[in-house]
Amino acid sequence: MNTKAVIGAVIPLMLILFFQKTLVEVARQRARREKSQRTIHFMDLLISCEDESYSLSRVQMYLWTIAIIMGYWSIYAVTGKFPDIKENLYLLMGVNFATSVASMAINSSKTPPTQEAATAAIAAATTPADAAAAITALTAATAADARRATPANFIQDLFFEVKDGKIQASLDLPRTQMFIWTIISLSTFAIQLVGSFSETPELPDIKNGLVALMGISNGAYLGAKAAKK
Repeated sequence: MNTKAVIGAVIPLMLILFFQKTLVEVARQRARREKSQRTIHFMDLLISCEDESYSLSRVQMYLWTIAIIMGYWSIYAVTGKFPDIKENLYLLMGVNFATSVASMAINSSKTPPTQEAATAAIAAATTPADAAAAITALTAATAADARRATPANFIQDLFFEVKDGKIQASLDLPRTQMFIWTIISLSTFAIQLVGSFSETPELPDIKNGLVALMGISNGAYLGAKAAKK
């Protein structure tokens, strides 16, 4: 890659980080106005609001968005023309976006009630079965609140299993393999992109098989996520 390509890739990256920093500062000011105890991280875009942990699907979409934007503008800096975006790149971004939305929907549907609501349900219970269900809900709500109070940890949140709102000692296989395929596909994209500058610079056309593998991997991740209590 020549100097123009490097500059063309670095400038949009700096603009993205500057925009992200601005959003973080706005979020921190709002948190101070509302006297919120929540800590706003620089990478807060990657943290799920349901459980205050790093979201693998958000990490995947974030990395691919930056990679494609940097590749797009590096080619424009060299050729002076806007490059074509291959169909499979659209499909890949669609898979990432759909996974992120589905993951948020699953998290929302599984978010336990607050401790106050669960305590009120116990007081209102009229049968032993209702009381037992309310106590179970209170236990889940207490664990979830404790999980939210724990600072987000990139490694733990992405690769370790969570049960009843607590980080377990065992690795999460679907998450791990999804992350591995994300790194493999990004590396393939980057190698093909850099290689194209020796001839005609263009955005790589990701192979159908790799897109299919990413789709299967993301589907397995969502299936495992939905199956867990």
